[in-house]
Amino acid sequence: MSKLSTGKLRARRGLIALSATAAAIALSTAPAAAGTNLHLKSYSESCGALGCTTVEHADGYFYHDGDHWKVCDNYADGDRAVLTVFWSDSGGDHQLKIQDTNGSGNSCAEGHKDLPEGQKVIVRTWHQNGADGAEKHAKRGEATA
Repeated sequence: MSKLSTGKLRARRGLIALSATAAAIALSTAPAAAGTNLHLKSYSESCGALGCTTVEHADGYFYHDGDHWKVCDNYADGDRAVLTVFWSDSGGDHQLKIQDTNGSGNSCAEGHKDLPEGQKVIVRTWHQNGADGAEKHAKRGEATA
């Protein structure tokens, strides 16, 4: 075999190997519309002479599978646990808000809205005194439906 033919053969083998590598990478990559879950904790710390205590007031969850969310009140302080989900689409900006209603530290509230796959959402959770109280210890995160 001539040097020219050997060079062409090596180049062809190199292209085949490169193509196989690119195909393997493409197949192993997650789909672009894969959703993400989110878990947020609204908490505070109280520090004194003997150290600090962390109080977990509320847990907020967003689940991409089924596009549902919930917020749970974890602390019997009379405050309500609240969660909002925001998103924007061709119809404008949207917000859904849920909250537990008793503030006794033993309840959750749930919400659901069918969102398009791949829709980005902003989730916020906090606790507040009463139905319209000021936000306390708010936490924010982003997820994908």
